[in-house]
Amino acid sequence: MDVQARRLILVPRMSGSPRSDWYPWLERQLRSHAPQLFDEVIVPAMPRPAEPVIEEWVETLAPIVGSDSETLARTVLVGHSVGCLAALHYLQTLSAGARLGGVLCVAGWWWVDRPWDALVPWIETPLDLERVRAVMGTCVSVISDDDPFVEDTAANTRAWQEKLGAKVVVVRGAQHFNGAQQPAVFRALVEMCGGEADA
Repeated sequence: MDVQARRLILVPRMSGSPRSDWYPWLERQLRSHAPQLFDEVIVPAMPRPAEPVIEEWVETLAPIVGSDSETLARTVLVGHSVGCLAALHYLQTLSAGARLGGVLCVAGWWWVDRPWDALVPWIETPLDLERVRAVMGTCVSVISDDDPFVEDTAANTRAWQEKLGAKVVVVRGAQHFNGAQQPAVFRALVEMCGGEADA
């Protein structure tokens, strides 16, 4: 992907908000150190974040991401944890021929070792992976080697590679990427978009 992608949409994790975790920090980093990449950074507030429902999150993303082919081509989706799956579920609703600028999944998963009730539908509801691959553009997955929710890092890596052909970046000691700053996420995003960070 080249640097013409001008819009970033970040889908928060379960119980996350536009001001939680590293989301405000990433926006500041992009503005300060890679201003050429994005004119717009959007972090939507998702409905019922503590009990996310696939259909509700997809319906929320639909008018934000849109379906116009030119806009999609200039859009990068970033998901965090369940936000990754929300993004993928939205992508499978797009029409054939649509193509996104790229997708960056942070702490993404296909299963959780000890899931609680709200996560079961996200694990068990199938995705049209062929459709998702066709519309997602570049896919990068950033995971940790000590994620407390998905302890088998090697299996998670293989899942991202086999299901979506993702480039996987494994970060040491990042757990579930809930910190206020995540330099590895910033670096992966800049690299995926073909840009350069100032400092």
